[in-house]
Amino acid sequence: MRRVNQSLARRLAEKRLGEDLGLGSVVAVGEMSIQKVEDDLCWVGPLNHSGFFKWWSNGSGTPGYVVVSSTNENDVKLVREIEGEPLNMKYNFGAFWNDNPKRHLYNHGYATVGLTDWTFEIDDSGRPYYVVTVYQKTIGCFGANATGVAVLDVQTGEITPYSIEDAPKWIDRIQPESFVTAQLNYWGRYVHGWFNSIMAKKDVLKTTKGMSLVYGDDSNSYWYTGIQSAGSDDGTVGFVLVNTRTKKVKMYRQAGATETAAMESAEGAVQEKGYHATCPILYNVVGRPTYFMTLKDDAGLVKASAFVSVENYNIVGVAVTARQAERNYRRALLGNGNDLAFGDSIASYSVTGDVLRIAQENTSTGTIYYVLVSGQENKLFAVSGGISPEIFITKPGDKISVSFDDSGNAIVDISKFDNLSIDLQKTTKQIGVEKRFEAAREEARESRTEQNVDAKQQEMTPQ
Repeated sequence: MRRVNQSLARRLAEKRLGEDLGLGSVVAVGEMSIQKVEDDLCWVGPLNHSGFFKWWSNGSGTPGYVVVSSTNENDVKLVREIEGEPLNMKYNFGAFWNDNPKRHLYNHGYATVGLTDWTFEIDDSGRPYYVVTVYQKTIGCFGANATGVAVLDVQTGEITPYSIEDAPKWIDRIQPESFVTAQLNYWGRYVHGWFNSIMAKKDVLKTTKGMSLVYGDDSNSYWYTGIQSAGSDDGTVGFVLVNTRTKKVKMYRQAGATETAAMESAEGAVQEKGYHATCPILYNVVGRPTYFMTLKDDAGLVKASAFVSVENYNIVGVAVTARQAERNYRRALLGNGNDLAFGDSIASYSVTGDVLRIAQENTSTGTIYYVLVSGQENKLFAVSGGISPEIFITKPGDKISVSFDDSGNAIVDISKFDNLSIDLQKTTKQIGVEKRFEAAREEARESRTEQNVDAKQQEMTPQ
């Protein structure tokens, strides 16, 4: 889980810089950017000259950059050499005149080219670059649309242009956040034309406040934001993931809470401590869309982690560690009788076996039963009375059948429980009711399935 946000990453980087004798007095940490390097998600920040005279006396450049793990506050590295060669980052935003990256590109053929969203990134070998988006305006002075990137080697000053299709895989960001936000809002505002956006406002949508960069299992990066009806404050009608390279959009029809509402819910769970929630990141927890965020004290230090359900922001799990917070969140889900999975990315199974052990745990949301089943000794099944009242009278030796979504965890939440040793009689009418309920539940599951929106660039651009 991403426990380190941008402000904390910068603070940790500055602390590491201060530990190097004499270095902190001549350079400063630049803007930190999130990036996936091989399989590690980390924050990377350049070392910039801290003033004019520092630049004047160190014209060869600054001695490297800082890497901060996004999952471990103690993993902070000051990189000063690559493959035994010392780094000299001549082109940085603490430099002046022709050593400034913007001035350097201006003097080398980019004076009349639209440039935006300067991002410091490193390739898989650790070599540093500045990546800047190249764009064109498609409708007069409006309708900015990314067409590629220009990559600046901060050591040599070499500039390499790439189209969107030809950009190296290590480049995560081509589509600027501002472009994506504006184009999504144009799409939602003018869904039925300009006149409707002013008068009736039928079906008018907008993005929620804030947009975050997330990474999927496919190793691609996405801009994430919620989508809500115009005039709505706390609720969303769904959310979108926009590929930061290709701008391909995936929209998920999922009613739920906004990021702001989720943050307030997490803060309310520990209101006596006065913690402040960071901007949440979307995760898939046991098949359900979930916000994850850290809680900081007034000094900006991480004190706890929190999980909040997108579907129901009253379902919250908070603890000092992310692992314990996730466990508390799972308990809260079970206590609220949740048995519907979101999407179909997690494998579903049904098994039958004898109860070897059973124990119960009383929580603030109800009683959770933990069951060890023969043939599945490597998993501990968790079930609440909201799933089936038969769990209340289940004992070791009973034969049971359980259905569950396997996300790879040792403790598994059960979605369906049946004690085969108990033969409860049902009326024909009750059987019919249960069949209709199952049909409704399946319909709800299908309605939550991912809906891909193949939005072309011209459809995302204001018309």
